[in-house]
Formats: sequence, C-alpha cells, structure tokens
Amino acid sequence: MFDVNIYIETTIRSANAGTGYYGYVVEYFLQKNQEPVTRQEIESEEKVTANLLKLLACYRALEILKKPCQVTIYVDSNYVESGIKTWMHNWYQTDWVNSKGNLVKNKDIWKPLHALSKLHFISVENVKAHNYSAWLQDEIKKRRKQIEKNRA
Repeated sequence: MFDVNIYIETTIRSANAGTGYYGYVVEYFLQKNQEPVTRQEIESEEKVTANLLKLLACYRALEILKKPCQVTIYVDSNYVESGIKTWMHNWYQTDWVNSKGNLVKNKDIWKPLHALSKLHFISVENVKAHNYSAWLQDEIKKRRKQIEKNRA
C-alpha cells in the first residue's frame, strides 16, 4: 500500500457562489530516499462556494488513485477536515440527512467520497500552508489569467 500525500489549494473571489480555481498535487514515493512521483491538476469551477471547491479538489485528487492507499490530505478547511473525519460517516448512517433533519449539502460529492474512504485510509491535516502552497497558487494564477484572456 502506497503512502500518498495530497496537497490542495483553492482561490475564489466571492463569499457567495462564483467562479473558483483549485489545484492539487498528488505525491507518493516509489522507493524510500528517492524523489517523489507527483501528479498535479489545476481546474476552474463555475457557481461554487469555497467549501464546495475544496471538497471537489479533494474528491478529484482521490479519484485518480486506483489501488488502496494510505492518504494524507493537506488542506486549509475545517469543513473538509470535519466532513471526512466525522460527518460523512454519520451522514452515511442517517441516509445523508444532517442533524437538523435536512439533506446534506453537497451530497453528490460526499457520497462518492465516502465510497472512496472504503478503499483508502484517509486522514486530513487542516493547514494554512504546505510544501506546494506557493507553487499551486502561482499555477492557479496562471490558469485564471489564461481563462480570463480567452474570454476577452
């Protein structure tokens, strides 16, 4: 089983739903004391909140892993951390209804993410910055400028 680190960065300009950008780096080592193997993705999403954007980034990074892995996700998000550690397991037990009796927001992402948690051992570290923060933020800025230029 591979030890995999997933590093997430996002940027969204609106407190409400708007256009957001996310980037992730999936990092693992084929052998100890060697350089890591990485895979990265930078994408944009329309009509998303900050929470949904971070959740989508985590899900899309996890979805590329095809074999069971020990995964640590590094993300600046209480929502994702609490959701993965506790909430989604409770929601699964209550058929995706929260403690207030309402359907869980972003159920369409939480449900398949929960299924992935059956394949992988997932932990989350809620961090303000990580090894790839600066690089991912630079790549997100480049992507945003490219998209905005193409729209003009």
